[in-house]
Amino acid sequence: MYKFIRHIVLLLLIICLSDCSDDNLDPQSSEYYKIFYGEADLEAVDFSSKSEGSGYIILANSKLGTDSDLYLISTDENGYEENTTLISIPEFYDKGVTLKILDNQIYILGTRRLSAESNNYESFLFKISNQLLSENDIISAENISTLLLTNASSYAMKMNDFIFLENDSQIIFGGIVEQDGRINEIVQIYTESQLSTSNENTNKINPIKQFPNNFTFDTTSILKVFTEEEGGIFSTVGQNFAANDSSSSIPHTMNIRRKVFKNTVSPSGNPIKIYAARDVNLGAALKEKGTSTYFYAGNYLSNDSLFIIRDILNSSDNPGSIKNSQSIHQFFIDEGHKVVSMAQKSNKDIVIATTNSNSTTINGLSSLLKFSAAGVEIDNEYIEFQSSNLYNVKKIMVDNEDKIVILSSLLFENDAKAIGLTKIEF
Repeated sequence: MYKFIRHIVLLLLIICLSDCSDDNLDPQSSEYYKIFYGEADLEAVDFSSKSEGSGYIILANSKLGTDSDLYLISTDENGYEENTTLISIPEFYDKGVTLKILDNQIYILGTRRLSAESNNYESFLFKISNQLLSENDIISAENISTLLLTNASSYAMKMNDFIFLENDSQIIFGGIVEQDGRINEIVQIYTESQLSTSNENTNKINPIKQFPNNFTFDTTSILKVFTEEEGGIFSTVGQNFAANDSSSSIPHTMNIRRKVFKNTVSPSGNPIKIYAARDVNLGAALKEKGTSTYFYAGNYLSNDSLFIIRDILNSSDNPGSIKNSQSIHQFFIDEGHKVVSMAQKSNKDIVIATTNSNSTTINGLSSLLKFSAAGVEIDNEYIEFQSSNLYNVKKIMVDNEDKIVILSSLLFENDAKAIGLTKIEF
């Protein structure tokens, strides 16, 4: 498949762990590999770059016994730990989903349950100043601006992404509501003024707008929310699962679709189908900066192939029909791989990260693949990682040196969990 694969096997023997291991891959370069761990198990969730490339904020779940709290790690541009902060709200089982940094403020989207065994969950948004983070090892609820999201029907709700509409100071959330195992997409709009330190942990806030207002549980979901420059002000990307007759042996159709919102007052028109195929699973979506070009990547659940789609937003797209103005490429690596993240380099090349949950090694197997701006795979640009440092890639991004920074979860033979942060040239 790749005749001359650049196959890199990282065999890093970890003899002694520190809070942030000091083991640059090459002393003469800016590449590095770091490990972060604590008294509790740390599960990597997401990370974001600080202003002017001065480092990263890592979001993790800190799990100790039956408790789950949020854990933040601040690093400098070389991956060295600057400080760590535990967000401790003991009466709840909180887990992070994603984070964003805006104007020196850290925004964390998460889900909340009363306990690990609870089937009912809701979403929240925390706002924490970078200064508060740097001055405290532990932050309690009274020091956090909180927005506890709710819906009129009080269904279990999980938001997967959010964006800011800066002109209107509005926050757009996208995700799902769930009832008895059935799901429905949901979009909610709040204002930033609804985030407040005076909000109690049980004080749920109603959105100023919600789409849809009523749920049919039509097996739709939202993975990502994007701002738009043309044809609308924001859009959502997700899937709907069109079930076939129960007697049919043909897999369900899983449509990938985008819905464009013209304003925040009324709902959009019918969604635009990006891809309709049997047993397809969307793993990551990316919008090219400053353009109307999108990339979608994922895998087919019924076989071991993956796909990447390049799609250009067109104001003449016919809602409800399948788009034709796009390129779709199917590719293979090894059995069991799933797409988990995408990033774009300065030359427009696309880098895709995958993980393989079927690997027999304790830490699984992950890989990076490179594609052209047209969505075509580039020969000889494939890296495969086999080691404890990259057992489970969570996210990749491109730094200001055009290198790839990789956030991963680590699992050791004693079942301890930690976080890996790696920067490489690719």
